[in-house]
Amino acid sequence: MPSQQDSVTVRAVCVLRNGENNNIQGVIHFAQMIGINQMKITGELRGLPTDRKLTFRVHEFGDLSTGVTSTGGRFNPDVKSSNLSKDPTNNNENEYGNLQISPEGQAKIDVIDKRLTLFGPSSIIGRSVVITDEKEEDFTRVDTEDNKGTVSSPTNRLAAGVIGICQ
Repeated sequence: MPSQQDSVTVRAVCVLRNGENNNIQGVIHFAQMIGINQMKITGELRGLPTDRKLTFRVHEFGDLSTGVTSTGGRFNPDVKSSNLSKDPTNNNENEYGNLQISPEGQAKIDVIDKRLTLFGPSSIIGRSVVITDEKEEDFTRVDTEDNKGTVSSPTNRLAAGVIGICQ
């Protein structure tokens, strides 16, 4: 049984702002107990388009200096192949699936992540969350010696926010 000292919870928050030509807004909360290998992610989003498949992912950089495009690629500390290819053996665990969007353009997030953390080498503090419009039929697989199994995609980034530590 963990001691009271071990049960300290680290918390972070990401406030999402819209990208170009949309009104997406929301807040995503992250919580993880020190010593526990899982992070609780909750949040609410609004202003989402209802006619598309949208998902959220953690990206490499918390840089919004040129908008949602400066967040870099998906944060993948294990450098595994992306799950966007049609290959079912690829598994990138920071894929949270499609958001369930209500007819009013709202979505709730409630997931557990057992791979990323709020501390240590896989920390997401200072990185970003990006809401993307997935166009699966447009994904193209790129296989080179240097970039085996990655995917080049025309994913449309709709909104982003920086993940910051909070109380």
